[in-house]
Amino acid sequence: MVGTRSRARGRPEAALGPMAPREVVIADVAHLLVSETSPAAVLAAVADALGQVVPHDALTLHTADASRRLLRPALVRDSRPGKALTARPLRFGEGLVGSVAQSRKPRLVASIGVLPAAEGATGAGPGPHSLIVNPLTARGELKGVLCLYRFGPNHAFTEEEFKTAIRFSVLAALAIDNADIRSKLESLAMTDHLTGLYNHRYFQERLLEEVSRANRGAASVSLLIYDIDDFKDVNDSYGHLLGDQVLQGVGSAAGAICRIEDPVCRIGGEEFGVILPGQAVARARVLAERIRRSVVDLSFPMKTRVTVSVGLAEAPLNASSPRDLFACADLALRTAKAHGKNRVCVYAGTALGPRRESSSDHPLSGRWEILAEGIKTGGRARRGAEHLDHAARNYNHERMIKTWLVRLELARDDDGALSDEGIDALTHLLAANVKPVITRGDSGSVLVQMTVEARDDMAARSAAERMLRDGANSVWAARGLPPFTIAFVGTAEAPK
Repeated sequence: MVGTRSRARGRPEAALGPMAPREVVIADVAHLLVSETSPAAVLAAVADALGQVVPHDALTLHTADASRRLLRPALVRDSRPGKALTARPLRFGEGLVGSVAQSRKPRLVASIGVLPAAEGATGAGPGPHSLIVNPLTARGELKGVLCLYRFGPNHAFTEEEFKTAIRFSVLAALAIDNADIRSKLESLAMTDHLTGLYNHRYFQERLLEEVSRANRGAASVSLLIYDIDDFKDVNDSYGHLLGDQVLQGVGSAAGAICRIEDPVCRIGGEEFGVILPGQAVARARVLAERIRRSVVDLSFPMKTRVTVSVGLAEAPLNASSPRDLFACADLALRTAKAHGKNRVCVYAGTALGPRRESSSDHPLSGRWEILAEGIKTGGRARRGAEHLDHAARNYNHERMIKTWLVRLELARDDDGALSDEGIDALTHLLAANVKPVITRGDSGSVLVQMTVEARDDMAARSAAERMLRDGANSVWAARGLPPFTIAFVGTAEAPK
């Protein structure tokens, strides 16, 4: 709610009514610094708190894109009945708001007749009004610009309110910055570092969510799994650098075709998955063909043509659990491989009903009466049960993510001791994702043990080093601490 004030003459503070003490409001904002609130929720909470400290009629908050030198409206509030203040993007240096972004110096405008169009806010209407424009800076970076408005005669902001708004903006900027850092770390935890797609962890969580929704009768969900044909030959013949380019290109091809709500995931090695909420297998097959053709059209600096084989299955039509749905799509994928590769195959076996026991105790729960006539693979026929056993082993061993304990040593370049403040802040930043255990060493360094989910120890080490470096960079830069180094100590599979 935007802060309210009286229209009576005199100082605005005289008619505020019951308000939370400023110390309590400041403490609430400070609490956001250590909370796990999303960036959008932090913006809303900052606006709510500011209304209690400095009453105003309207508020706009622009976030800063430093690389493009652009301010984008992120929050607009207007308490006046029948009126609606709106905001538009602004360039640094454009109007009063843009000039504050460029100079990073707060401005108090006691009274102006009409809100200039260059300020990027419209709908204010004519009449005297007062503005406070504050830059929001943290770690030496501009995070955004906050504007407070009052309308009507004799209701200008006072110098005391201006100073209060400045002090408040410092805390607000830190809260917004910390929320952004947490959001980035969460994104790293569910993103494949090579392709930029969602990773196996996100794939499993999202598939469970969508299959559960489908079982409640909300809608169907299709699962598309595709695998690069003969990818090992690419790595063996042209090297892993070109192999990485192929992985990136194949991942991007699907990402350019699928909707935003259809997550494209790299689920291991050269295998990708696409979850299609609300889509039956007939529509999913059209999408699968588009992905297959788009991969064929890709160009790489090698003689070999890159193709993919695609498997499709639908829930609850084919299966009622995410594991069963995955196994059905995997069997369809293997059928496509067996029939010459570079094709799409839809699962055509018996629908799988749930067991009485929990599916988490059974890698492939359900009645496996699939492809009883057998499928020719590698020059010989396999019966349906043998294919299911193979799919179970493949799912549980080749694609199952394991939990690893990764130990790293963090030290300052100048051999000095790391501060307790920096260690505490780093622990908090990492706690939501990797459950760090941080202990001090004898030489001033710290030993960091992180819990990481990955397919193998090398992937776990890479993910842990990346998250620790990103987290430490954020903490060290914010506090002006000296540079640091990260040394690998060891990796072990976590005990079950």
